[in-house]
Amino acid sequence: MRPFVYVNNAMTLRIGNKIVTITQEHPQFNKIKAGLVNDVPDSKLLDLIEGTVEGTVINYLKSKSNGVAEYRNGKVYFNGVETHNAITNKVVELAMQDFPFEHMLRFLENVELNPDSHSRQELYDFLENKHLPITEDGCFLAYKAVNADYTDKYSGQFSNTPGMVISMPRENVDNNRNNHCSHGFHVGAIEYVMSYGQPEDIIMAVKVHPRDAVSVPNDSSFQKLRCCRYEVLHELEGIMECPVYNSCGQPLNSPVSNDVAFSNDCILDSGVDCDKYDVDEVTTYMNRCEDEDWYEEPEDEDDDFDDWYEQLDDEDEEDDPWTLYDQNYGIKPPTSVQAGRRYWNVRNNGRFTKR
Repeated sequence: MRPFVYVNNAMTLRIGNKIVTITQEHPQFNKIKAGLVNDVPDSKLLDLIEGTVEGTVINYLKSKSNGVAEYRNGKVYFNGVETHNAITNKVVELAMQDFPFEHMLRFLENVELNPDSHSRQELYDFLENKHLPITEDGCFLAYKAVNADYTDKYSGQFSNTPGMVISMPRENVDNNRNNHCSHGFHVGAIEYVMSYGQPEDIIMAVKVHPRDAVSVPNDSSFQKLRCCRYEVLHELEGIMECPVYNSCGQPLNSPVSNDVAFSNDCILDSGVDCDKYDVDEVTTYMNRCEDEDWYEEPEDEDDDFDDWYEQLDDEDEEDDPWTLYDQNYGIKPPTSVQAGRRYWNVRNNGRFTKR
């Protein structure tokens, strides 16, 4: 694996004669991470680093959609017809993590099963909100606040325990979006549900088939939806950020993982103190490390550092004092005022605390 630094959700690495820093905002961030772990050639890494969102989506649709979809001027077209922004955004999400395109095709097929054209259009307005993923069986997930005993907040008559399927005749649901509070089952985006619920409420993850969407009231920034049927999956464990979930509401693993091989708490192949240095300092350190003469052994044999280094040999540790000896063991880098000093990392609320 080539040396690189990963700190504060940014990667710094050397490719050829260049030092390159990539942040999470890069459209190919996850693929670059995977490329580092898999030792892909420099030329492939450069293609990923210099790529754009547009180029990524174009190539994704060419290889995955069998010609039924294309990306032009920031829009996705299906069979030559421009799609809603909500679909374009979801296709971009799929492309960035290289998910199978079949999930989107199933979703669009299910949308066409909705008997009302205005309901189909309003559904897209709702799905423009964040964290409303699609499922591999072509449905979408949303959120619902319920009472502490899992009954609905309006009537207290419908149980929303996991596994329940709640339904009513479609004609009993108000299809007029101008009626903001009216008949029908309501689900929402996370922002709406968090503002609507009470501290003692439970937020459930629910699954809705696109054919069962009826109307999206035009208040609350289109953050709630009325439907005639939904399935209760489970209590919410966290905001649903993955683009695609399985039919039971669990996130699918991306072909390009967000957690490939390393985390923000350490730096591989460098020995730099992650919690102390920012990206610019780390880049300076990497440049210095390219020079073989950057480190000189202390001349004074009684130097504290020399005594410590001999102790390392006695303990059969590594000979290089600038590597990380194991997951929790580090040495202050040469740029530190405590250069060469060992420290032990202890987890404290997800972060390292030094001893």
